Amino acid sequence: MAPATAFQARPRLFSLLSELYPVDFTAWQPGAAAAFDGAILWEDEAGAKELMAISDLECLVVTRSQKTAALGQKPTVQFSTPPGLDPAFRGQTMTEEGIVKIPALALHEGDEVLCRLASLPYWATRRNGTATLSLVALGPEEIADGETVYTHFNRCRWLQLLPFFHFLKQLTRDHAWEPPPVRACLMFDDPNLHWPTYGFLDLRQVARHARVLNYHVAFAMVPLDAWLINPRVKALFRAQAAQLSLCMHGNNHAPLELAAPLAPDQFTQMLAQGLRRIERFEKQTGVPVARVMVPPYGAFQEKVAEPMRRLGYEAACVSRASLTSWNPEKAWPATFGHGISEFIGGGLPVIPRQVMAPGHAGSYRLAAFLNQPIIPHGHHQDCARGLELLDAAALSINNLGAVTWTDMTAISHSNYLTRRENDTLIVKMLARHIALPMPAEIKQLVVERPWLADGESQELLICHAGGQARWTKQFGRHSDVLSCQGHQRMELISTAADAVDFHTVEPPQMQAWLKARRWLSEVRDRLAPLRSCLRSQTVSPASK
Repeated sequence: MAPATAFQARPRLFSLLSELYPVDFTAWQPGAAAAFDGAILWEDEAGAKELMAISDLECLVVTRSQKTAALGQKPTVQFSTPPGLDPAFRGQTMTEEGIVKIPALALHEGDEVLCRLASLPYWATRRNGTATLSLVALGPEEIADGETVYTHFNRCRWLQLLPFFHFLKQLTRDHAWEPPPVRACLMFDDPNLHWPTYGFLDLRQVARHARVLNYHVAFAMVPLDAWLINPRVKALFRAQAAQLSLCMHGNNHAPLELAAPLAPDQFTQMLAQGLRRIERFEKQTGVPVARVMVPPYGAFQEKVAEPMRRLGYEAACVSRASLTSWNPEKAWPATFGHGISEFIGGGLPVIPRQVMAPGHAGSYRLAAFLNQPIIPHGHHQDCARGLELLDAAALSINNLGAVTWTDMTAISHSNYLTRRENDTLIVKMLARHIALPMPAEIKQLVVERPWLADGESQELLICHAGGQARWTKQFGRHSDVLSCQGHQRMELISTAADAVDFHTVEPPQMQAWLKARRWLSEVRDRLAPLRSCLRSQTVSPASK
């Protein structure tokens, strides 16, 4: 890193980058003899001689210019299509709200522009000897105390960090963890299986549409609604499991249900009741429901995570914006926003989701770049004018390349990273239950559970061949070397030491207003198309 002053001015930034990627940064003085794998030159402090001296190194240069250009509000970022650019961005157009002016990027003949900001060159590449020189108009600011990756890398502001993330991702690709493939699932909150339609959604039409356009939809169902199952809808979900699935949406869908001022025992009672309702539903229908909790209204506080973890919920699914806004006092780690999932409350995974709405496609691309699941969510009224929103979301995601469309259980179970060392596979669990295909050449397995503190241990359940040959053992953050030779698939489950059997939990006292409120909400949703139709047919006196 040169010059040393730029390095010393951003200690938190480079400490964070060292956590995110397997790199160590050190200050470099031009002419110093040292072995480096790459270089970052800030403000083009290195001259021609220094660039020649590192002509065999991949290099990122933040250029220096006296001329700056002012930008309008929400300037457009247009990416080109070079093979070296991550597939998540090739040929795409996004918006950036955090940059108001940029220095002029001086280009040479033969330079290749990777992206333009408001039509001005922002990021380019140039051959430098046998290596590639990446030129960028702006570098990221220092990370302030309490800020996270998500503070600087989200749908509204992301461009200043992207070239740095991209450079380090490419530089460390032979040493980094192997991520899961790009996975996606569209999600609608509230629908149930009482009838083939729910508000503006016709579940049969959605299934046909998903089959044609290649996508999957998970419906977050309220467990209170699980008492009634329409036979035609049951048959639809069983026949179209590749397109339709279910997950959990609270328990009664009460206001701020998972952010209420309740004691832990009260949350335990409510959440256990939800699991019992879903278990009965599955026995009656044969339709599985993911043990992934989608909090109603996005209201989810960390105090609920511990009861969920103890009861066996596999994950929560909520946007990072909701997670941070409902937990304003929590000190998030600086890496928050970069990982495939987040952990709260002693080890409950939180799977981030995005908004399914016009103008939000950029968040899908950022998620794909970071190997995070892409889960755009909406409500039935978003389809009041048809399935155009689903068209747009599916097209935007499928344009990313090879995408695995699947349900929330499969997404949760594939949240892990791997790394090979000869015939040993090292697995970093980013969920408490993962399903792991085993390459034939792998003979040994080491499991890492990053939510465990040093010195802490928990039981690890190992299942072979679809749940058979189970055995458990107590391990800490890193397991012993485990033999896995001869097994094509393994399931690893990290059980809670203080686990609670939800069957044995006393049910909460049912309040009649909860059932009445949910019934009235469903009636409102189901009548919404009729109200819309009547409004459209109403002719005002002035128009007669």
